[in-house]
Amino acid sequence: VGIYETIMPYRISASVKRFQSDFLMQGYYRQLQLERTSLHAILPQSVIDDAPIASAIEVSISFQCWRRLRHDQGLSVEAARAVIETLLDAVLARIAD
Repeated sequence: VGIYETIMPYRISASVKRFQSDFLMQGYYRQLQLERTSLHAILPQSVIDDAPIASAIEVSISFQCWRRLRHDQGLSVEAARAVIETLLDAVLARIAD
């Protein structure tokens, strides 16, 4: 959460301009791949193999989700954190042991 608050102005600025720049668009896709690779490095293989669950976790903890909660919905840091925790609780409850 803290890192998203720190990088938010830079990520939003780059995101707005990425449609006008191949360099920024490539950087955007590299960042998404890095986030996915980092997540997969800590998830059990059984979760990675369950594509809907892995994707739900990925989107729940994504910067885009955080930005939408904070900017588009106007939630406080605490409220946005509660939403993400609720999302993750729901997804994790669907994982078969």
